[in-house]
Amino acid sequence: MKKSLLFYLLTALLWSQTASADPKPGDIFKEFIYKKKTDFFNGPFNHLDSVVTELSIDDLDKATRVEVGFYYWGGHSGTAGQEFRANSGGRYKITQPVVHAGNPECYYRTVTGRSAVEIPLEEIRTGKNKFTFYCGKQICHNFNWPHYWIYKYIVRVYYE
Repeated sequence: MKKSLLFYLLTALLWSQTASADPKPGDIFKEFIYKKKTDFFNGPFNHLDSVVTELSIDDLDKATRVEVGFYYWGGHSGTAGQEFRANSGGRYKITQPVVHAGNPECYYRTVTGRSAVEIPLEEIRTGKNKFTFYCGKQICHNFNWPHYWIYKYIVRVYYE
């Protein structure tokens, strides 16, 4: 039991140290939140490879950087290719927790907070923004049904 508890504490510590973004004391920011669940379900043993959402951002005046954070269920074990794109920008991997061995996609995971990914500010615009989410193949535990949910996502804009 002690080993198990120690493992989870160390995993949590590593996870907290590896998030690629998130606010720090003194940061000035505003959050724009997409509150609808996004998923890739398209019938039993069938999935969508991408889903598009829209989120309005009303203030980029004096913005210095932007990040996108996720609250999500990692999906059916083995689901990989969990990525996103803002408008016509680059594709970015959705942050995964640290695991002791192998790929995080091969483990059950639900992430709520501490999952933000910084993206270039020029990929966001004032007004409507299109966010495309991607779902790849299963890389382990293959029963041919890759699938995951994004409970909500947050676009956090930082200012001078």
